[in-house]
Amino acid sequence: MTLALIDRFLAMPDQAQAHCDRAEAYRSLSRLENAARSYVDALNRESVFPRLETTAWIEPPFMIAMEKMEMCLSGMRLRSMLEDMSNAT
Repeated sequence: MTLALIDRFLAMPDQAQAHCDRAEAYRSLSRLENAARSYVDALNRESVFPRLETTAWIEPPFMIAMEKMEMCLSGMRLRSMLEDMSNAT
């Protein structure tokens, strides 16, 4: 989905899921601050419309964990490359 299409859905008052969809779009673009704001928007909509339920309560911690894991993996790859370079000399 494009962000413009999701924004059209957000004009409807009870579209908490659209905020989550927008957050996913932002995540795919690596715009994590925007994604986090969209999850907060979804939670705010859920508080106004209690019968709406999304995964906004679990997605932000998952997003953070995945980013931290990617940083760790990048660090491990860099360390391995540096070790390979020092062993080659």
